Amino acid sequence: MPALAKKEIILSVSPDIAELFEKASTIEKEKVEFMFEIFLRKSQKPFFLRNDLSWDEKKLDEVRDGAAQKGLTPEILENF
Repeated sequence: MPALAKKEIILSVSPDIAELFEKASTIEKEKVEFMFEIFLRKSQKPFFLRNDLSWDEKKLDEVRDGAAQKGLTPEILENF
């Protein structure tokens, strides 16, 4: 299976989150990128483009289920 093309984006996060990400291993960083992709793909329209900015719990459950199917358990995600 060929690797998908990727494009770099820049996100602003709090200093403590930036530090955690910078210290993360390559595999941990890939997991974060994967979770972010799931987060955006699971919504028909990304949350930040919606008129209603409230979080949809159903979508969050779908993201959690998808992550679990890929082996990203809550325990693994807690390590981020």
